[in-house]
Amino acid sequence: MALWDRIQAREAEKAKATEEAAEKLRLLRKRGADRNIRDAYFHGLVFAACANDDEGKVDDSERHSLESVASGLNMSSRRVSDVISRVSTLNDDEKMDLIKEVLGNFQDANVAEFFLYEFSGIWELGGGTSVALAGFKAEYFDKFMPQGVVAELKK
Repeated sequence: MALWDRIQAREAEKAKATEEAAEKLRLLRKRGADRNIRDAYFHGLVFAACANDDEGKVDDSERHSLESVASGLNMSSRRVSDVISRVSTLNDDEKMDLIKEVLGNFQDANVAEFFLYEFSGIWELGGGTSVALAGFKAEYFDKFMPQGVVAELKK
């Protein structure tokens, strides 16, 4: 396959993934996820953008993706900026406390599945490695998500 064809295929795949993510967010709202769940969901994604590299900053591509997700969650751009600013300034222990709290909020396996999908996308978008992501998920997600949700996700 020629370079141009590979680039077009990759762009088509990204567009499809973006549309699937948007559809999942619409479903999340339809399933009645309350504001607290949507807020936890978004904070967790901002955590991913901050935790996936040594700088702990949200870069432009991550911000763009987060803004897209936030739009689907009916969050204002001001709220997006506030959350990014607040999470970015947390120290490592505070960030870990945040993700523990976020994960503990997911009582529905479908919501957790959507979150894991989006979390992985943000993590990798910012340059996080798949090895680090797998280790992080294994160590923290299984430990801090409700066990019934973890069991449902592993089916």
